[in-house]
Amino acid sequence: MDPLHFGITREDVFKNHASVVTHLIPLRKQSFASVDETTIRLWNRHGEQHRYTFPKNKRGMVSSIVYFHKADVILTAEVDLTFKAYTDSLDVLEVFHSQGKVQHLLHIPTIDAVIAAGESGAQVWQFAVKRARRQQPIGRYE
Repeated sequence: MDPLHFGITREDVFKNHASVVTHLIPLRKQSFASVDETTIRLWNRHGEQHRYTFPKNKRGMVSSIVYFHKADVILTAEVDLTFKAYTDSLDVLEVFHSQGKVQHLLHIPTIDAVIAAGESGAQVWQFAVKRARRQQPIGRYE
């Protein structure tokens, strides 16, 4: 039996970040989101598609980020003790408060839930996504 060989080659480089990338998540087919100290960016193979820069020169806002494929919604846990739901073009849909600092989010698509882990232990958040009409973003949150 021949031994297995494993190899990878670099296909693309995405260089628009001004500081260290702290989070990466897959989005729809062949797209992803990245987070650095000041900005959330959405990318595809053609490069950066959208960006959201945190207001008032805030830095290191995102502690965790997940993507809901079913609703095309990006959810972040942020250091200001909020969760923010963003559209796939990074407009803010909703802002709600957490019960302590959240360090990690884990999306469980089979039950449409998120486990938020942090200062308050691990909490399961159940999300009901209603698509009766197109949700309108509340705009850029500041």
